[in-house]
Amino acid sequence: MSLNDTRPHESLGQRIKQRRLELNMSLRDLSEKVGMSHTALNTIEKDKVENSRYIIEIADALGVTQQWLLTGSGMKEKQFFSFAPLITMEQAASFTSINDLDLDENTRWFPTVYDYKDQCFALVSEGTSMENPADPHHIPSGSYVIFNAANKNPDSGQLVLAKLDKLDEATFKKLVIEGTNRYLEPLNPRYPIITDDFTIIATAVSLIGML
Repeated sequence: MSLNDTRPHESLGQRIKQRRLELNMSLRDLSEKVGMSHTALNTIEKDKVENSRYIIEIADALGVTQQWLLTGSGMKEKQFFSFAPLITMEQAASFTSINDLDLDENTRWFPTVYDYKDQCFALVSEGTSMENPADPHHIPSGSYVIFNAANKNPDSGQLVLAKLDKLDEATFKKLVIEGTNRYLEPLNPRYPIITDDFTIIATAVSLIGML
């Protein structure tokens, strides 16, 4: 089947599953790229919900247009890429927009399928706090990670870049929300959980490679 096939499929869930299988992606693979649980994604594929707050992320991860995913009509395959600059953790701590960064001809840019315009950037995950081969989110040290700064209200369990208010520095961790409490949890259990006040800078959307 052509990647630009515009023939409608009966439902949102069927279109997601059909495209996922075209890309040889498992349910867990897609859920990790999107940043949601595979159980929630399975519920969408089975059409037990009519819509999802993750439509943009699902469309991006599948490389299709939102129109096709929602309606089954129009151009199927996304026809553009955006670019994410590789920035430092210090730059990320005060990030507001790509336009406000001091970038030059030596800046490295990564092509992505995400259309976040000036709110998308890349970081290198350094250290071992996010390494845990037993965890589906396992982020090896030296990995390039793409972040979406437009999403500052992620769900519990998503990986985030957060600014520690007391230290005025950024850290990459998993967000955990329990009732009215929230904290930052390393994937590596050898590292301590962070319970200090923090502000979400951006939400991780993709792991794109290694140094």
